[in-house]
Amino acid sequence: MVLENGTLPNFEKLANDFTKYYDNENPTDNPDLNSLSRHLIGFQSREYLREMITADTAQVDFYKGYIKEKGTRQAFEKVLRVSKSYNTENYKALEEWAFKVGTYGNVNGKKHLQFQLINNEIKQQPQLFVFDVNATSDSDDATIQYYGANGDDPRWITRPSGKFSFPMRSGASTNINLPNIGPVTTNEVDIISKDFSTVSDVRLNYYYMNNVQPESAWILRDLNSEWNIFNIVNTGLTIQSITVNESDVPEQSTYCTITLSGAHGMQNGDVYFFNDVSGFMPDALQTERQYYVSTSTSNSFIIPLELVNDITFTGTDKPVLYIYKSKFSTQDEKTAYVQKKYEYDAPESTLFDRPCTYNMLNNIPDLSFNLFDPINGVIPGSVMREIKYSTSVNPASYNVYDSTSNAWGSEHVGEVWWNTTNAFFLEYTRAIYNADGTVNEEQTKQYKRTNWGKLLPDASIDVWVLGSSPSGITEIGKRADVKMKK
Repeated sequence: MVLENGTLPNFEKLANDFTKYYDNENPTDNPDLNSLSRHLIGFQSREYLREMITADTAQVDFYKGYIKEKGTRQAFEKVLRVSKSYNTENYKALEEWAFKVGTYGNVNGKKHLQFQLINNEIKQQPQLFVFDVNATSDSDDATIQYYGANGDDPRWITRPSGKFSFPMRSGASTNINLPNIGPVTTNEVDIISKDFSTVSDVRLNYYYMNNVQPESAWILRDLNSEWNIFNIVNTGLTIQSITVNESDVPEQSTYCTITLSGAHGMQNGDVYFFNDVSGFMPDALQTERQYYVSTSTSNSFIIPLELVNDITFTGTDKPVLYIYKSKFSTQDEKTAYVQKKYEYDAPESTLFDRPCTYNMLNNIPDLSFNLFDPINGVIPGSVMREIKYSTSVNPASYNVYDSTSNAWGSEHVGEVWWNTTNAFFLEYTRAIYNADGTVNEEQTKQYKRTNWGKLLPDASIDVWVLGSSPSGITEIGKRADVKMKK
């Protein structure tokens, strides 16, 4: 290619030159390209090479021959043989020694474990494995325990050098956008419910099975859309009477006044229910209700209730008032509870490589396992590979509101959204505590084994795919040509 101030190689010439990139016998005619290719193998023309060998190509061939032995006695012998033939004997071999004084990087953090699986030892589903360098024998229960120092347990084949410990994380995981339902363990409460609209069925089922009301409830979303633990308090107050309110206004005829045996002390928004031991109380009062101030007296209140005749309760078997009281009297108390729970570290599963089993006779892998730690965002790749969005908020933009906003179009069709709104995973990595506040290690291990990766009641995994609708965008304010399909 001829230019005013010279020539440039055309595309065919450039492509052909790259086929000769490492061809030392037939190199390109571009000195810069030749120099670049030779630098990739570490060659650089030196004065001692030029004194021994004149031609550049011969220097490269010589360098290729002795580079494999560079730093050894054989490399020096090759140089001396060449120097004699060229009558250049003014060379000295200056020895340099290197002493290894340490290893750079997080060497002790790179852990590699090999251990033997014996079929008749596997007695659980899932099976719990424990690695304890301080133990002197296997455990007596169904847990498989690899024990002792290197060589003590023949089943524990290899272990990392340095201090042995698994990588751990502190605090709640930020690797995935899951609803915050609190670091509560199931042994702390009697019942668990998504919210107060579903708690009645859960509580009544507990009552029918145990013949006693539960004393505590874990509500995943309370009236403030936050998680909370409630004590279900038996006030000891009973219903004395239920009186139908008389009114000329038809809508007010569905209200009744409940009179109790004493001052109830409820505040606006408190949730309550009545436990019927009389057999005469309306069934509607057995379900959870929200209290609102409605009278000036401390022992009565008005509720919406369909009732034809007044009811007066006599004798000792009268309906009893139960009130939901938060376990935490202040927000600081709740914060301290959370901090205490997260003092116990959890495995940092994102740092684990995919484990596998292999045949000890031929060292050929047999089976690979998927890591599963959903509250830390570790979900088998085959599942998450198709999901583009993991959030509780619909990522799609359906409308154009102004000239700066864009509604989603056909380019998003087929994308997958995991709506995590109801993905209530149990916090299975939390510790079980003794009465004195210390961690019960054995119960904690069994709690993890039993509950790892479990969803709570009323939870659901909702996955949506972005599809298309017949209409498209024509102007600001029109609906987009995409829609979510569950």
